[in-house]
Amino acid sequence: MKIFAMRAEALIKLHRHEEAYTTIQKVPHIKTELCACLFGSVKTVYLLITRAEAYATVGWFEEATAAAQEATKLDQSNEVIITILRRIEGLASSRLKGNELFRENKFSEASFEYTEGLGQEPYNSILLFNRAACRFKLGQFEKALEDCTAALVLRPSYTKARLRRADCNIKVIRPHLLKT
Repeated sequence: MKIFAMRAEALIKLHRHEEAYTTIQKVPHIKTELCACLFGSVKTVYLLITRAEAYATVGWFEEATAAAQEATKLDQSNEVIITILRRIEGLASSRLKGNELFRENKFSEASFEYTEGLGQEPYNSILLFNRAACRFKLGQFEKALEDCTAALVLRPSYTKARLRRADCNIKVIRPHLLKT
C-alpha cells in the first residue's frame, strides 16, 4: 500500500499524472477505519491524501475531495491536509463554475474560471483542456493549441485533448478554413 502511494506521489511531482492515477488505482479501497486499524492512521492519511492528489490531477474532483475529507477526519489538526483539501475544493469550484459558463456560451468568463483554477494547480490536464475549449470557441487557436499540448504532456492518452489539438492545428495551419 505505502509503496503504491509513494510511487504515485513521485509520479505526481514529476507531472506524470496518468501514471500516478493508474498506480494509486492499484491500491485496494478499504474502509478508512479498517485501513487505520491495519496500517495505522499516519499511513492511512498518507494514502488518502495521495489518492486525493492523484484523483484531482485527472479531474475526479468529487472523489479527490472525498478522499481528502476522509484524511481530515483522521487528522483534523494537520494544516497540510487542510490546505490540500481547500486546494482541491477550489479546483472543483473553478471547474464547476467554468463548465456552467461554458454551457451558457460565456467562453471568455469560463476561460477566466479555468485560469483561476490553474493558478492553484498549473498542471491540471482537465482545466487546461477546458480552457483550450474556451479559447477555441473564442478563435484563439494558438493558445488553445498550447493548452491542449500541455494537457497531453500530463496525460498522453487524453483523447479529447488530442482531437481538440488536431482541430487547432487545422485552424492555425490553414487559416483560410476559418469562417468569415
